Amino acid sequence: MFLPREHGAYGQLLAPIAVALAIGRPGVAALALAAGAISAFIAHEPFVVLLGQRGLGVARERGMEARWWFAVSAAVALILGTVGFVAIEPDARMSVLPPLVLVLALALWT
Repeated sequence: MFLPREHGAYGQLLAPIAVALAIGRPGVAALALAAGAISAFIAHEPFVVLLGQRGLGVARERGMEARWWFAVSAAVALILGTVGFVAIEPDARMSVLPPLVLVLALALWT
């Protein structure tokens, strides 16, 4: 399994999610968006391997496994993100777009 190597990133991901879920009454939208964010986070490491940023040898040796993990975790993130977005009250949907745009920009920059 490919898990992100940057241990500080776990805190940067999980702390805001835990706080957000703790201060409200998490429903389907909040839980789906939180799980989707975790899935996208998990997709990062196999993506980095596929790009060869962990070394070309790792990309050659574990490329098929990385491709599978990336496809599954990215698909889960997309599905859960869509479920969360649809489940949000219509007035609040626009609040999801700015972070999503920033995430997509960072993903393209990697």
